[in-house]
Amino acid sequence: MVNSYSKEQLKAIKRAAQDEIRKRFLNYKPYDKQKEFHNLGATKRERVLSAGNQLGKSEAGAAEMAMHLTGIYPDW
Repeated sequence: MVNSYSKEQLKAIKRAAQDEIRKRFLNYKPYDKQKEFHNLGATKRERVLSAGNQLGKSEAGAAEMAMHLTGIYPDW
């Protein structure tokens, strides 16, 4: 398949994707169990967030990784 996007279009797509990721991180509002998981990180070396399918485990893990990488931690 031939790439039909110009360099400018690819840059715009990449910028839009980065903006979406940034927005999702800054607007992250954890559920009670997710918040408990994050808060335990201050006192526990290892933690587990165990839950069923589609309940936000990956989102919580990604948000915590983003917090550590950026140094931006929520007030809660």
